Amino acid sequence: MLPARLKGILAPMVMLLLIALSGCGGGLASDVKVLEKAIASQDWDTVSVLSKKMVQEHPERPEGYYFQGVYYYHQKAWQQAIDNLKKATELAPAYAGKGGDMLADSYIQLGIKLFDQDYQQSLELFKNASEASRDKSTGRRIAGIIMDQVNKKTAGKNFYDLKDYLPLLQAALQYDAANERVLFYTGVACRLRNENEEAIKYFDQLAPRLAPDSLPDRLFHFPSDAYFVAGRNMEYQFLQAGRNDFQPVIDLYRKSLAWNDKNDFTLQRMTWLMVTLDRKDEAREYFRRWQAVTQSPLSTAEFEQVLASRENLPAKQLKIKPDEELVRKKERPQYDYELVWNGDGRNLLLAEWDEKNIKITRFNPEEEGQETIYTGEWTGERPAMQAIDGKIVLRNGKELVFFDANDFKVLRTVKLPVFDRWLEVSPDGSRMVYVQQGLWLADLNNSRRILLARAGKERLLPSQPQWSPAGDKVLYIDMYYEGSGGIWVIDLNSDEKKKIVDLDGCFGARWTNDGQAITFGARGYGQEGPPAMYIYDLGTGNTRRIPTGQNYAAISFSPDGQRLLLRWMEETLWVKDIAEDTPRLITKKPGYFRSCWSPDGRYLVYGHQFQRDLPPSFWLVDLARDNN
Repeated sequence: MLPARLKGILAPMVMLLLIALSGCGGGLASDVKVLEKAIASQDWDTVSVLSKKMVQEHPERPEGYYFQGVYYYHQKAWQQAIDNLKKATELAPAYAGKGGDMLADSYIQLGIKLFDQDYQQSLELFKNASEASRDKSTGRRIAGIIMDQVNKKTAGKNFYDLKDYLPLLQAALQYDAANERVLFYTGVACRLRNENEEAIKYFDQLAPRLAPDSLPDRLFHFPSDAYFVAGRNMEYQFLQAGRNDFQPVIDLYRKSLAWNDKNDFTLQRMTWLMVTLDRKDEAREYFRRWQAVTQSPLSTAEFEQVLASRENLPAKQLKIKPDEELVRKKERPQYDYELVWNGDGRNLLLAEWDEKNIKITRFNPEEEGQETIYTGEWTGERPAMQAIDGKIVLRNGKELVFFDANDFKVLRTVKLPVFDRWLEVSPDGSRMVYVQQGLWLADLNNSRRILLARAGKERLLPSQPQWSPAGDKVLYIDMYYEGSGGIWVIDLNSDEKKKIVDLDGCFGARWTNDGQAITFGARGYGQEGPPAMYIYDLGTGNTRRIPTGQNYAAISFSPDGQRLLLRWMEETLWVKDIAEDTPRLITKKPGYFRSCWSPDGRYLVYGHQFQRDLPPSFWLVDLARDNN
């Protein structure tokens, strides 16, 4: 018996002797046997030397290239392994089976190595690996490798980058269409790219929850959100079409909650869908779950009032057709409009605009038909309309357009200098107040102007001026950078300036139509929940708070200050007499509302949109009548 150490010294010498003997007449077959033994004993020096000799002596034969490819494969020289194994296959197709798995693995390993430099090149290499391999599990392996690489690149807080790797994920699915992790991440990537329908196609192939701890919990809200958005869009389509079969919508919302049972948006929509369908027990259950997860205090008593209420104020749909073409062509398109009554309350004006054009339409709520009275170029600022002294005034950027309130013909156009956004024309149409680093009073051509209030210290700026009905007073709000600092009234006859309200966060101050009171809202710094609503009596100097309820958000006072329009949790529209505790329901329709009171406060017109990018329907409510 030879010692092991001596064996280690003699083995290469013996193999080299065999190589020499094979060259003396053993031929190619003998060389192959020597190489097979060298591979079995992992004698890579012998494999390297003999395979190179075979390629030099028999360049037309596949054997040398094959064994040289095997050598480079075990040396992890992936490109050289690929080159030699491909050459062997080209010379003899039979070698595609013999070296296929090593060739496939070489493509895979080279793809992994180059992934960070150019993943498109890696995808080509993975494709070559799939074609070269005879192992059915190679596809699953490639999918897993791609997924691992994506995971490395989106680890931690960078999972939002998944949207950039959608082509990679879709490529992985070509190799393993049933891979749950790849399906899930592909759906997430589509959701992040706002391709919601595509996302749902992938999520539909998965159970609501994959294996425990198989994926980060922070990702599960993406499929939940995808089903929520799909359900919301379908719900609004059904409501707009007047459909009552909401089961497809309910199915989508339930899928959303199966992925994330704490999705407050879905719980909110399910609550209101059950309210709309008058399925009270289910509405209460979803409301309870919504209460448990929301950050806002939701009042059960107020919700019970919603369930018990009926739309007991007669509403008439107005036969006016908005211009569906006037939708802003931006990343988030939006249909914009404003409503205003003329002075006698017989006609309504509807202003519509997109990023280029503005259009004003007149219509009578008691009659059919509508009339376009103005078209022009939109200036990029939100238009404003006023009814004054037999006229309608349109503020469109740097010009005022005056219309006759009876025949609605254009009377004149006044060009304006550069102002901030707050400008209002006096009730007689002869003067204006505006803000430009202070509050100014001027005639319409701005030839004579008087500074009424300066911009103060601590970034204090007068804002939101408004004329009294008699045109003898002007109110304004002190606006700080952080919020507002109270309401002032200036008597233009005596030049007296008086701060009548000293509350933080004042907004929306308006004179009542008799000029005897001012209505406004206020939200103090750090205050949570809906703002408080108030009425200030100029005669007594008293400020009275009007209770609205815990979750009612005030929209506006009526012109006489006797009623308050409310919205409960963004979903239902209500009106409340300020002398009463309980509001009356106007509509349970979900969506978005914009309202306009008639001058005497009897009528209310509201525009209702199921989505902000859809034109509204318009409804007239007679507040002097009640079905009860």
